[in-house]
Amino acid sequence: MCNKAEAQILFGLGNLENVYDERWQIHAVPAEHNMDGEPKLLGLARPMMPQILIDRYDVLVVDEAGKNIVGTGMDQ
Repeated sequence: MCNKAEAQILFGLGNLENVYDERWQIHAVPAEHNMDGEPKLLGLARPMMPQILIDRYDVLVVDEAGKNIVGTGMDQ
């Protein structure tokens, strides 16, 4: 079995999904570009994220919240 410190990581896979949890794109990022590759993938994914389509609102009623719906939840 390989020690974690001895493991050679060649690349990471970025799985980008649309607002319907469908796979939109898959990107292979070489290990040496991992830290600068992730912000680029976030820039690609941001337009595919759900949005509230009004500029100003006073009250937001949330019917359901959870890790699989809004990330880590509404308490953050």
